[in-house]
Amino acid sequence: MLPWISENEEALKRLKDLALNKLGKYYVHCYLGKDRVNIAKRVIETTDQKAAISSELKTRSIEDLEEFERGAIIKLEKDVYLTPFPTDDEFMGYILNGSFKNVISLLDPKDAEDLKLIAKEKKFFETFKISFENYPIRPNNINKKELNRKVEKIMKMERPILIYSFKTNSPQTEIFISVYNSIKSKNKL
Repeated sequence: MLPWISENEEALKRLKDLALNKLGKYYVHCYLGKDRVNIAKRVIETTDQKAAISSELKTRSIEDLEEFERGAIIKLEKDVYLTPFPTDDEFMGYILNGSFKNVISLLDPKDAEDLKLIAKEKKFFETFKISFENYPIRPNNINKKELNRKVEKIMKMERPILIYSFKTNSPQTEIFISVYNSIKSKNKL
């Protein structure tokens, strides 16, 4: 698997074939022994849930970080994180390894650049069988009732949950955090 260079379709296909055909024992390694090994483990486990995988590796945890490359990581509450759009390296190291049960994107499919990122992320999450939804926030066109409904839905999802916008210091994230915290406060009463 080549990090940062390709989508690794051939390597992922080979891992799935190994899981389905069970052609012996394999030793999987990578440069640091973290990201790609955990991704390989995730692909094999989601392809064949009965596969016996022995590993002494720990997955990298978002809890160990304060920020991604594009901005701060904001912990909204236990096992709910708001981040900037992850780089390929951040996807590999912290998300595609199975650390999250649900991922929510706040990117806007009506924006041409965001649409490219949404297509890329959908493919990632389908491949790695991670639940993904897109809840775009358009600061100039907010439907508060709809946004409240989406935030309430997120709060009921299985955790850990990752929510992201392109950057964490954007109007979209400010709006989202405000609504999330407001509903969280009401739920505590």
